[in-house]
Amino acid sequence: MTPFRIVTVHGIRDMGPWMRRVTFGGPDLVDFPTGFEGGHCKLFFPRGGESAAALTDAVEADINARPRRTYTIRYHNRNAATIDMDFALHGSAGVAGAWAASAQRGDLLGLRGPGRRKLTDMTAPFYVLCADDTGLPALAATAEALPRATEGVALVSGSAIDDYPPIELPPRMTLHRTGRAADGFVQWLRRSPPPAGTIALVLSEAIEMRLTRRWLMDELGLPKQALLTSGYWKRGLTEDELPYAKQSPKWFGDPTETAA
Repeated sequence: MTPFRIVTVHGIRDMGPWMRRVTFGGPDLVDFPTGFEGGHCKLFFPRGGESAAALTDAVEADINARPRRTYTIRYHNRNAATIDMDFALHGSAGVAGAWAASAQRGDLLGLRGPGRRKLTDMTAPFYVLCADDTGLPALAATAEALPRATEGVALVSGSAIDDYPPIELPPRMTLHRTGRAADGFVQWLRRSPPPAGTIALVLSEAIEMRLTRRWLMDELGLPKQALLTSGYWKRGLTEDELPYAKQSPKWFGDPTETAA
């Protein structure tokens, strides 16, 4: 198991109304492993005014003692011992959303990680990367880690891309916007089907992800091992309901849904 670390907010950068980049630092990041941009960490949120020692003791005694959420490592600066994470600002109903909206320099969090990025095979002839606002940081970090000779497409839905810093795509990978419809990725891919041997990464709302994954498997014929997917949220559920909803067989929605 990766060690539990205490990190503090070193910087905040708003990237439009829907995304906030937070830079974390502190002594516990001095030995943070390199090469995990696009991977994830678990963030543990303290109670109001809770000290670093109290948060550490609580989580080490019971992993469920404090709310925790999973976030993507966007950048890691080893020399400065900092990591950047991007937070989608979607209101204050959930723990992470409320924390990100009001974060200030010096605020502390608990952190456990890193976990590896989903995409590790860098040898495919073509890549399809799909993400909505919540998956955009992971898409960006993944695209920037691909070899420069990579061919593929990056498909983004939502509006965060309007104000997001430019993504350094490989020269032969193109970026395209899709609509907000649940089958927006599918509609685009039907018009421009990717070739055999494609690897696809889909990080978005649960039903949007499910429809895209099913189309890639059933209509395009990609094998299951070529699909790397995650439903980051689901329409109609709050952030705090997600950990429980993901354990339900209904997490992916009505099994009769189709991408029309």
